[in-house]
Amino acid sequence: MENFGEKQKPAVEKPKSPEMKFGEDLPLSERFSMFLVGLDLPKGKQKEAAELQKEFIQLEKHSKTDALTGLPNRRAFVEELARWEDLNKRQGDDYCLVAFDLDGLKYVNDTFGHDMGDECLRLVAEHVGKKLRPSDFFARPGGDEFIILLPEIGEGQGVAAAERIRRAIENEVSVALQKHASGRDSEKAANIRISASVGIDSKNRDVAIDAETLMRHADFASYVVKAAGKKGSLSYTEARELDAESSGELYRAFLKTGGSAE
Repeated sequence: MENFGEKQKPAVEKPKSPEMKFGEDLPLSERFSMFLVGLDLPKGKQKEAAELQKEFIQLEKHSKTDALTGLPNRRAFVEELARWEDLNKRQGDDYCLVAFDLDGLKYVNDTFGHDMGDECLRLVAEHVGKKLRPSDFFARPGGDEFIILLPEIGEGQGVAAAERIRRAIENEVSVALQKHASGRDSEKAANIRISASVGIDSKNRDVAIDAETLMRHADFASYVVKAAGKKGSLSYTEARELDAESSGELYRAFLKTGGSAE
């Protein structure tokens, strides 16, 4: 029961914990670090928390890495693409996407087994990676599909880069895989021919499309190359410059695949 005859002492407020703001654009590992700081752990638990943080960083790294090739996976690529999309909106920074899938891999899988097909994917990651700049972001979304983000270049430079990548696959990867398979069957190994259907699209401040559409455009250009007989590269601009009837039919067929160049 309250005593209204006595002056009430003001309640002592407990100190508030620091407000945690977890920015959605921050990596999970950084948000986790902010969380640990906010906990104000006793000294005895700080070392344990630091070890937990290291494990968390490793788990996050693994979750963004393709286990077979060691390349970034689809999740990592989508995050990097979103970052460049933001830079394009704020600063007008150009970038280009190169999407490709492999031709000739089915022969390798059917003839030598999927372990040799896996070796082919690893060789692609190795040899294509050597043709790229440190700033380029090379990823394997899955299957025999690869995609590269080329920062600060336009479509013309992107097409030139795509040709270098295609030649590396046709020449270097094919030769390396032939050597690798020759120990099993040298005659069949000599028939290995790995190539790529490559599609390109670019984004600059004058192009009012989002990153998802840009990816679909690059995939569509790759699909057109494959439909035309495989082994080549094509920009989205060139793909759309086909006569209207052919381009429309190809695009409808492309969409039926789920928007993939497979």
